[in-house]
Amino acid sequence: MVKNMINAFYGFKKGSRRIFDEAGKQIPVTEVAAGPLTVVQVKSATKEGYDSLQLGFGAKHIKKVNQPETGHLKSIGQQEKLPRFLREVRTSPEETLKLGDKVSVADVFAAGDTVAVTGISKGK
Repeated sequence: MVKNMINAFYGFKKGSRRIFDEAGKQIPVTEVAAGPLTVVQVKSATKEGYDSLQLGFGAKHIKKVNQPETGHLKSIGQQEKLPRFLREVRTSPEETLKLGDKVSVADVFAAGDTVAVTGISKGK
């Protein structure tokens, strides 16, 4: 179980919609597609000076990945689609995840958890 070891999760905004509570009051919500994250690299304090995990998310066809990135991603296995984005998350030294492990939303958050969401504007 990964709970409370990873303090971030990544996803894409799918859109906005509304839901209704028991009293019939509408509540605006944002749908986020947060698929499984793949551990691409495990960084340790002995080698890099700090403990962290490099996580890959999204999907990109293998033909659209450049050669240095392909070499870096070989460690998770050659497949049809590779991660589109790579992000790093600081962890504690006792982290138990290994290369190629999948992390899902249910592993990180419990029902009723409050999360802070940040985003990047496309600038239109």
